[in-house]
Amino acid sequence: MIIFAIGINDTVISTVGQRAKVAESTFLLHLQKLYRLASLFSRQVFFVGLTRVDEKRSQPMRLDPSITYQNRRIKRFDQLLRNFAETQSALYVPVAEVLKPSDLIDGLHPNTQGHQKLFRQLRQQLLPAVIAALQK
Repeated sequence: MIIFAIGINDTVISTVGQRAKVAESTFLLHLQKLYRLASLFSRQVFFVGLTRVDEKRSQPMRLDPSITYQNRRIKRFDQLLRNFAETQSALYVPVAEVLKPSDLIDGLHPNTQGHQKLFRQLRQQLLPAVIAALQK
């Protein structure tokens, strides 16, 4: 079993020129490569959806003012990820609505409470698949 929790860093936008650092087509190409490689090692590949950010603290990021995150773009990449998982018959675990701004330590990364919420969501969604895999 392989679980990917990837993608939010691909949504970053440079504040210089407001340019995306990773195009949607490149994101999809990376997903295809990762899935192909993962499939060599496991028949069960899972994708964790993208969380949202606190835009008040992510535009720009305090630790790196040269980058910004926008929920509109994150939502688009999350949909690309969900669609990709569905076309591969891979499990997609939605987490977009799990965290509130108060669960983010810096507007992007989960704090302790946020990690606990993500764990509960992942456990609820993945545990049945893990049990089924162990019973085979």
